[in-house]
Amino acid sequence: RCTDGRCDLMSVDLRTGVVSPLVPPTDGVTWSRPRWSPDGATIVASRHEAGRWRVSLLDVASGAVRDIGPADNADRYDAAFADS
Repeated sequence: RCTDGRCDLMSVDLRTGVVSPLVPPTDGVTWSRPRWSPDGATIVASRHEAGRWRVSLLDVASGAVRDIGPADNADRYDAAFADS
C-alpha cells in the first residue's frame, strides 16, 4: 500500500477485506514487488532504505526480515523465486 510517499508491505484477507501490515511501517523504508514463495512461508521483496534498493526475505510466520545478496552497496530489486 502506497500512501504519503511511502509503500508498506501489507496483507489483505480476501474473505473480510481487512488490510494489515506484514512488517511495521517505517519512515524512510519503501517496499516494492513482493512475491510469495511456492510454499507460502516466505515473501521476497525489494526494499528501499538509506538510498539504495536491496532484496529482502520476510518470514511470514515470525515477521523476521533479512537482506540477501552481497554487501557491495549495489542496487538490487525485482526478485522472484525460481521454478523448481
